[in-house]
Amino acid sequence: MNLSTPTDYLAGCATFDMAQDGMTIPFILTLTPQYVAREIRKTLPVSYIKVQRYAQRNADKLKAIAKFGKKRGLNAHTLQ
Repeated sequence: MNLSTPTDYLAGCATFDMAQDGMTIPFILTLTPQYVAREIRKTLPVSYIKVQRYAQRNADKLKAIAKFGKKRGLNAHTLQ
């Protein structure tokens, strides 16, 4: 898994491919600026760089969210 580079950046949201070794179907986790702003206690707008840094610094938390979603049968989740 590589959180350093989003796989997509659309409408202010960064999407990260959360595929891990052994996963046949990737899990797509989308971070919205609203979610990141709330998590880092900043006001909108939140820059792309801040979203990327948040993802890098919180990789373990995001991996856990992806694993939980995968166990629930999901293949994507948007954190809003």
